[in-house]
Amino acid sequence: MEKTVLITGAANGLGKALVEEFARHGWMVFAADIEPVPSFHPDIIPLQMDVTDSASIKEVYTTVTGNISYLDLLLNCTGIYEAYPLSEISYEDLFRIYSVNTFGAFRVIRQFVPLLLPARGRIVSVSSESVKFPSLFQPYQATKIALEAIHRTIGQELYLKGIRMALIRPGAIQTRLAGEVDRLVNPVQDSIFEREFARFAAMAPRFRGRILSPEKAAAKIYKKITRRHLRPVYRINNNPLLSLIAAVPERWMMRLLKWMLDRDYKIPNSTIQIPNKFQ
Repeated sequence: MEKTVLITGAANGLGKALVEEFARHGWMVFAADIEPVPSFHPDIIPLQMDVTDSASIKEVYTTVTGNISYLDLLLNCTGIYEAYPLSEISYEDLFRIYSVNTFGAFRVIRQFVPLLLPARGRIVSVSSESVKFPSLFQPYQATKIALEAIHRTIGQELYLKGIRMALIRPGAIQTRLAGEVDRLVNPVQDSIFEREFARFAAMAPRFRGRILSPEKAAAKIYKKITRRHLRPVYRINNNPLLSLIAAVPERWMMRLLKWMLDRDYKIPNSTIQIPNKFQ
């Protein structure tokens, strides 16, 4: 019997690559995004859905239930990236990124649980390796940390009903989201952090590590999450440098960041690389 999957964030980047990967393996794919989703295969059903709008999600649910009676897998890939000083940004701006990255997945999970129950399906959400190292000017990491907390709480509940859940923590992937790191601009007018943010923006791309193509990342993810036994967390293309940084005591890290952003600290023009034997 044909397997079924709903993938959000399906129009671009990793989500689009995952749609193609699942379709290639014979799955019926419901591909949802706020933007138009290209369909190149008869088993790909494009759907327009806004994860910040419960009515939009319910409309998609109605469409999906009109085609199938159960869902084997729900794959949350929707995400946006922004950077700014959280101590200066408006509530509305901060809530926007949470509404997509954190509560978007929650809304979709909440709506589609009834369709996952008959098949004792799986729910997989894309997080980020950056949850290991929350950083200044980075609401993205904060939203992913919150996503993981909500995901795990729901996972403990749904485990009682036979639904298994997993998190994916990918490193750098060549997507539109990753490209935002190359052109960071502080949106806060007359920010007290203008100087520090400019230096942070210059440094950020150099800590990105090795970049993986969406297609290769999708192939790795597909292989892992379709195995018989699902693990709680999977790491894809993680940068060992971030693990080392995350191990530094917080008080030392705060002093180091201040030194790097306050002073005329120069980092090499070339991207920081980790030897292959450590990757």
